[in-house]
Amino acid sequence: MTTPNLHITIITVFPELHETFVATSLLGRAQEQGLLRISTLKLSDFVPVKKRIDTPSCGPGAGMVIKAEVAQAALEHAYEQHGKGTTIFFSPQGRVLDSRGVQELAQACVGGAAKVRSERGADAPRHVVLLCGRYEGVDARIEEAYADHIVSIGDYVLMGGDLPAQVLLEAVLRYVPGVVGKAASVEYDSFTGPFLDYPAYGQPVTWNDKSVPEVLLSGDHAKIDAWRKDDACRRTLRTRFDWLRAQELSREDVSYVQERMPGHYAVLMHDQVLIGRKEQKPGQTSVTTIDVHDIARSCATYGLKKFFIVTPLYEQQKQLEVFFSFWHTSKGKDYNVNRFEAMSLVQVCSSLAEVEEKIERLEGTRAVKVATSAKPHAETMTIHYNDQEEVWRHERPVLILFGTGQGLVSELVGACEYVLAPVFGFSNYNHLSVRCAVAIIFDRWIGRGQ
Repeated sequence: MTTPNLHITIITVFPELHETFVATSLLGRAQEQGLLRISTLKLSDFVPVKKRIDTPSCGPGAGMVIKAEVAQAALEHAYEQHGKGTTIFFSPQGRVLDSRGVQELAQACVGGAAKVRSERGADAPRHVVLLCGRYEGVDARIEEAYADHIVSIGDYVLMGGDLPAQVLLEAVLRYVPGVVGKAASVEYDSFTGPFLDYPAYGQPVTWNDKSVPEVLLSGDHAKIDAWRKDDACRRTLRTRFDWLRAQELSREDVSYVQERMPGHYAVLMHDQVLIGRKEQKPGQTSVTTIDVHDIARSCATYGLKKFFIVTPLYEQQKQLEVFFSFWHTSKGKDYNVNRFEAMSLVQVCSSLAEVEEKIERLEGTRAVKVATSAKPHAETMTIHYNDQEEVWRHERPVLILFGTGQGLVSELVGACEYVLAPVFGFSNYNHLSVRCAVAIIFDRWIGRGQ
């Protein structure tokens, strides 16, 4: 048998946890084909008989840590056997593993699984060492001295590093040529592009009164590809918008996503708001043009369909008519085409009911109302900035309400389906202007680059 191009050493308290795992499925077949070799080292083999591998942690609190000298002896033994190698530890404090991290680790650890030049001058397999901690982990000084990467597989705590090591192997070894039979299975699976994978269907065509989508049976490859991309985009929007928004998207992909995202609208309320600083009461506020300018630009930047201003005051409406007699005409376009584009989104209404009617005429269904506030509201379900799935599951347009003065009255917040959590920083100051709050909220809710 030829010497494999990749050797993986798993250092663990319990080697038996890995015996079946590495001998079965694709990993077992890859070893049979000579693509790689996986071996284990037992930490207790590196202490004298009847001596412990762990020691009480320093300082107050319960817990044991793996001794530094034991971990060091195991690591040095692994290096002596198969070369220095890329060394990975597992800890909740490590980098949370995602698709990008997997690909980076695959490149760093195995590359193309090519052999490297050893210190002895001969070609040697690449070597990857996985140290699986137990108890409270491994002495932190060992991590500092030996770890090339520290990995977490999620924001939760396990009893040890063995399962994370197996998860890492399953993910990373897919990128070793030959381990997965068809390269396309890796190239086009979930998390390799901006969209998750499309759903898979098999025979029979009808099962429990549920049928395979007809387009998949059509034989028209172009239509099938278009359906799969559309379905993958919609599913990704619904369930993993956090993933999608963090991807580098082409202009075409941005347009593609925007067409399938629920339509978003914003309304700035100058009615049904609180006025007064000491004794707050419901009332109306005056429209300020700086709010109109800046919020309109935010709406255009984040792809909102319309920006409504609600004021029941006749004089305020007349003033806005004069304002838009410039910005909604060719004079405004000639003066500043970008500002004109943003201002074209703005409409003035006398009431929130009028806004809702306009959206229903545009969309064919009423909007989900989402209030915003600088303070908590127990009477309405509070959502956070990763809760798009909760709102978008209704498959209706979304109307985000912003208040002026001292904020929306409680009755109006209570009439909304949701209220977004307040925007806070790491300070006790909480007095953002509405136009600043709008930009922050849009970016957190439907912005890119998270």
